[in-house]
Amino acid sequence: MPLTRPIGLVAVALAMLACSDSPSSPTPTTIPDAITLLGEISSPSIGAAESLAGSSSLNAVLTSRSDPQACTYSDATGFFVCPTVTTGGLTITRMYRFIDAAGQSQQKPDAQTSAFEVKSSVNGTVNETTTDPRASTSSYTINSTSDQTLSGLRAANHTLNGVTATTIQGTLQTGGTTIPIDEHLKETTTNLVLPNTGKGQKWPLSGTIAIEETTKSFDPFVPTATYLTTITFSGTSKVKLTFSGPLGSSSCTVDLAAPPGTGFGGCTP
Repeated sequence: MPLTRPIGLVAVALAMLACSDSPSSPTPTTIPDAITLLGEISSPSIGAAESLAGSSSLNAVLTSRSDPQACTYSDATGFFVCPTVTTGGLTITRMYRFIDAAGQSQQKPDAQTSAFEVKSSVNGTVNETTTDPRASTSSYTINSTSDQTLSGLRAANHTLNGVTATTIQGTLQTGGTTIPIDEHLKETTTNLVLPNTGKGQKWPLSGTIAIEETTKSFDPFVPTATYLTTITFSGTSKVKLTFSGPLGSSSCTVDLAAPPGTGFGGCTP
């Protein structure tokens, strides 16, 4: 499976920053609000799939930091610009906007609000020291941007589309060995129909999340390796995972609700 040590390190660092907003979905008769919509974008069901596929969980970080009520509307951009948050060596920015049926930004959501767009970034340096499975020290920079749009807000189920691009570069020091880190990830969410919790739904009804990872190995014989993992949803906790990489391709069905460490038989390409 295309899950590498550097991505694992970043996932640990970013997990400390991520907080879960309420993933409840507004009904077609309510006026949407930023807190609820941000919670949908960073819902646990999406995060579980991203983690399984080796993503660094950046979307949760990008959509969960800072108080939406502290964001100020800008006439020049049509976005609500949120205060910059700095924590754990990382600087996080976010802006969002409400969009009407004509595609225009709104200063305040109303019955005509049909979409919600969020633009975010994470930049900075993370330094870590671990002892398990062995003593090691890592230092790496993260540069990530995200643009996510939640549409169909007047429908019972909302649809998410977006792209997050991330670069992770630095070093991992284990004993006398220094391992360079050079990772480039692109996560693309396509027509992901989100669950309506008011109807008892828990998992996305359809759509895909594709995670492309390019790793520079600093090996003269295999200087780079690119992996692609695609997650396909169908309304239950069971999702189809398709992998492709230098060793070939494979696919399998995985239950996201299964206990950790289970459900992976036959998934390694």
